[in-house]
Amino acid sequence: GSGPEDATILILGEAPNAKDDRRRDELRGAIRGWAWGRLQTLIKDHLGVDPATVRRENIVRCRPPPGIKRDKPTLPTEREACSEYLKAFLKQGKVKTIITLGDAPLRWFDNSQRISSAHGKPFQWVEEDISLTVVPMYHPEIAHPLRNPSMVAPILADWKRLAELRAGQGEGELGDYAGATEADVIKLLKNVKRFAFDFETTDPRWQKTFSPIRCTPIGFSVCTVEGEAIYLETTNIECLREFLEDPEVEVVAHNAIFEYLVAKGQGITITNLHDAKLLAYVLRRPSTQLKDLSWAELGIRQTRFEAVDWENLDAVIDYGSADSDLEMRLFTKLFAEVQTEDFGALYEMERRLIPILGEMQWRGIPFTPAPCEELGRRLMRGKEILAAKIYTAMGCDGFDVNLNSGTQMRMLLYGPARIRILQNKELKGRLTHDTDCNRKCSDHACVGG
Repeated sequence: GSGPEDATILILGEAPNAKDDRRRDELRGAIRGWAWGRLQTLIKDHLGVDPATVRRENIVRCRPPPGIKRDKPTLPTEREACSEYLKAFLKQGKVKTIITLGDAPLRWFDNSQRISSAHGKPFQWVEEDISLTVVPMYHPEIAHPLRNPSMVAPILADWKRLAELRAGQGEGELGDYAGATEADVIKLLKNVKRFAFDFETTDPRWQKTFSPIRCTPIGFSVCTVEGEAIYLETTNIECLREFLEDPEVEVVAHNAIFEYLVAKGQGITITNLHDAKLLAYVLRRPSTQLKDLSWAELGIRQTRFEAVDWENLDAVIDYGSADSDLEMRLFTKLFAEVQTEDFGALYEMERRLIPILGEMQWRGIPFTPAPCEELGRRLMRGKEILAAKIYTAMGCDGFDVNLNSGTQMRMLLYGPARIRILQNKELKGRLTHDTDCNRKCSDHACVGG
């Protein structure tokens, strides 16, 4: 590693790279070059810290074996073997904050998390007498101009959020939620021109896959004002019909095609759907999941589905209501950004496809089997004719060869052969005949002569 050993901030990468391997006297870890330049800017601009005071380390101290285009990823056994060195450094008690770059360093601390959903969300890590804050971040290298420049925006958003947390601004807060009756829902939605709503449903499986067409509601939430929402536990959504089917009322959802299909199953066709998930897609956010967007855009940690006690009505009310509340907040923020970025026409074009795609899924796509069967017969006849031509051209009439078998095709083309793998790249992969080949080389256009 490099940097002062008494640093309070540690940047943690995965493993050394090729340059580090060659320059053993200046081991700097995988965080160097272009990526280190970007990191220095992020540390200075968003944390207000001199990059020279930050320590850099890797979870694996030796360079992994080189792959075809880049070094191979580190293995769990390699990470475990190097754990003692990192733990010994952390036990000194100087480091208070660790910024992990990429998936592997994050999983060193918590194997249940993945960078795609955990990025930018600090958590406390405690082991033995060590207690510190871990901040998972994308590796800047992923946003290289030649790789994926669209990742620049989410990376900057994560660092901006980190700066806000360090400045004491704290995380965003959920709103005020309550249970409701059908009368409460109707009263809330009367004369409203836009509202967000979200279904909670059963979880039917069809061929081991969740099927929204087959699920039924167990409740829904509605939100008309950001920070406020109500939840109704019910299997009957008839009280929503006049509002969902009114073309003058904008209905906001997240992954709106799901709400469209669930409502369709109850005999209701939503006519004017907006989709916060679609807005995030148009804006090329790295993740369009509701919980990921809630953190990245609003700084709010939302309860995960698997963490909800579904036997506790209060917990269900809070969880269900938060969905519609956050959908409304995200829609307001992202819709304004779409207009600013001049993507309004693109979003509108995509939005109009929601009911079309919904109807396609609902009705299915019918076809007549007879033409397909006839096409299959024609293709089989063509395949047989082509195989016969191959056999004739190769001088093996009547010899049954499976043309889909690589091994049999090698026997047909080259006779008994073996692949000699040589160190010399110019000779690598050439085919040469065995000494017992019973055919002349001139008959086979032998590569090896």
